[in-house]
Order: sequence, then C-alpha cells, then structure tokens
Amino acid sequence: MGHDYSKIPSLPFTQRNVVNGVLDIIQSYEQQIAALRKDLDMAQGNQNGQPLVPYKYIEENLEDKLWSKNYSFYGQNKTAYPLFTVEQLKAKLLEEETVLEQNKAIVTSNQACFEAARNFLLRLGLRETKNERISARSYKTREKTSAWYTDLRACFVLDDGWSTVTAWYARQIDAIERYTQDEAKKRLEAEKQEQARKLADEKIALFAILAAKYKVKSEEVIPDVDEIQEALFAKDKYLALAYALYRNRCDYSDGCDVARGALEDFEVLVQTNQDAQIANSVANKFEDFDDGRVFASDYNALFSLADPEILEDFKKLSKFLEHPL
Repeated sequence: MGHDYSKIPSLPFTQRNVVNGVLDIIQSYEQQIAALRKDLDMAQGNQNGQPLVPYKYIEENLEDKLWSKNYSFYGQNKTAYPLFTVEQLKAKLLEEETVLEQNKAIVTSNQACFEAARNFLLRLGLRETKNERISARSYKTREKTSAWYTDLRACFVLDDGWSTVTAWYARQIDAIERYTQDEAKKRLEAEKQEQARKLADEKIALFAILAAKYKVKSEEVIPDVDEIQEALFAKDKYLALAYALYRNRCDYSDGCDVARGALEDFEVLVQTNQDAQIANSVANKFEDFDDGRVFASDYNALFSLADPEILEDFKKLSKFLEHPL
C-alpha cells in the first residue's frame, strides 16, 4: 500500500511545508495500518483462526482405576488397595511425556496468537488496565484489568497443565508406596504374632512331655522352665556343670561366679578320678580369670560325657532359656 506523491505540482515554500506535514501524517497512519494487518495475520495464523486445545493428560477415569473400592464383607470393613504398582504408574507417566511434546507446540502457537491479538487491540487504543473508584463515596481509585483483556485471555489455553499432571502422579506414587510399606509392616507383625503363637504352643507341649518324662513336681499344672531344668540337672551332673560353664562363657560380667557355684555342687558328687580331674581343671581356670571363653574345652568335654537322651531333651528345653545351646 502507498501513494505516489512525486506528481504534486510545485508550491510556494509555505504551502509546501503544510503539504509535507500532511504527507508525513498519512505515511504514519499507513505504517500503523500495515502493523495492524500484520498482527491480524499472525492472530489468524493457525487453522481456521481458532485457538488450539492441548491434548488431555491422564487416561480418563484413571484415578478410579488405580484403587479398589472400599467394601464391607460380613461385617468386616475392607480398605481400598492399589491396582497398579509404582513401576506401572511410572511407565504411564513416561507415556504422558509423548503428549507433553505435542502440547508444547500447541501452547507455543496459542501464545503467539494471543500476543498478536493483544497487540492488535492495543494498537487500536485499548488499554489492558483501567482505574475505577473504590466506592461511590471515595475518590480513591484502584487499577483493574480490563474486561476485554480478561475475555481474550480466556480464549487461549497458555498452560497445558503439565505441572498439575506430575504433581498428581507424585501423589499417587507416594500413596501406593506408603500403602505397600504399611502392608509389609502388617504382614511382618502378623508373622511375628503367628511365630509367637506357634512357639507358645510348642513350649506348652514340650514342657508337658518333659514334666511327665522326668516326673517334675510343681504347684502349677505345667512346670516352668527352671523346674524342668533342675529335674534334668538332677539326672546328670555332667550336664549341670557343662551348662553352667557355657552360661559363664556367654556372660562373664560377674566374673566366674556361675562356674564357681556349679563346681561346688559338682564336687559334692565326685565319685571317680575322672570326676576329680574335671573339678581340678575347672578350678584352675578361676586363677587369673579374665574371659569366659577359657571354659570352652571343659564344657565341650562335659557335654560329651552327658547322657545323650537327657542332653537332647535339654537342647530342646534350652530354646526357652536365656542362653540356648
């Protein structure tokens, strides 16, 4: 667009200045019109001149598909549990990233169209903000966004919501991980309780069998572990001394008191030269005693002298003692 002004006839100097001023004004308006047309062309640059809508993230109703429903079954309330693993959910997030790349182009196009339309309207003289009085009784004013700008901004999707999507996936992954951890703790606790129950049943059965076998006298229906232990020691002096030395090897915080007391009981029962040698060997360990491990050779030798059947029963019983064999 333009006009040829070369054919204007020569004028006096004063009139020529007036004409030149008018021509400058015309050229300025022509430049503004050209800029308006450029902005308008940019605003209509995408298909049909319509704002583009980003593709949707997150599969429809995916949140409903992630978890089972709460339900009640014969009075027992069942809580919801995840139907997806963390790995499956992370895989879905990776699929979303392919949509992200498409939406980046859409948002970029919408941003360009929005800016072009906004610039077009600004060139026409519209203002993005306006001042309005705070109240009818006040002369104070405040700046407010113009309605045309708000309406125009609403026509264009300039944010595809990716941050909301990643936050949603992060919440779901965190919820599934916490659920998995809680369930693991519940299973572990249930296993511990089941083991404790089995151990209690095993204890009752074993104590009953040993009490009957060794004719343990007790005020209780089933004797306790100390009563059964004393009954077995009464049947085998080698076992009694051997276990005392073993206890002292496991805990020598009080020196060799446990071994010393057991040896005193054993010496009352010494009958053979072998018994005397055993007593002397143990007694010699008391001198310069420093570590319970010095009794290892003695209690191993004594265990080998114990009655095999009684020793086997004691091993079963020791499972319920502080220092099991």
